[in-house]
Amino acid sequence: MRVWKVFPALLFLTSTLNAQSGFYTNPCDPVFYSGAYPPYCYQPYYYPQLSLSNTLLTVNNDGAMNALTRQVQELSEQVRELSAELALAKAQQLQPRPTLPEVIAPRPPAAPITFILKNGAQIVSQGYAIVGSMLWIMTPSGYVRTALSDVDLAATQRENFKRGITFEVPKI
Repeated sequence: MRVWKVFPALLFLTSTLNAQSGFYTNPCDPVFYSGAYPPYCYQPYYYPQLSLSNTLLTVNNDGAMNALTRQVQELSEQVRELSAELALAKAQQLQPRPTLPEVIAPRPPAAPITFILKNGAQIVSQGYAIVGSMLWIMTPSGYVRTALSDVDLAATQRENFKRGITFEVPKI
């Protein structure tokens, strides 16, 4: 059992030691191929180095410095003006603006709707709600709850149609 553990370790070590030994040579090394790269190796590009050590450059620094100084002064003045404008705008935003009270015109009251029950009773209402099979009718004294089956739908629709009101019951 020990042989099977030692053998892969020795194989790994020999391959890594061989790569680090002085006898191993890079096949893409131009020295190995006497200065020429084999076709399967990457060939680096040659970039000639520029040499400016022999060239002397003289520039009229006074004129350029004066022009740059003027530009810096102009830009500094513009920055001050813009900062002042920005501060003024922020101050105006922070001041509370007088608000005018909104005048809401009251809506005219909705046309009253008449509900006629099967027992002959009539209920006049300004609003209603249908929840499932129940009808909630809003009256001045409160809400009246009744089943939709207790309402005479044909008579209710006829009575309200005379006044231009459409009463429809949703399908359940």
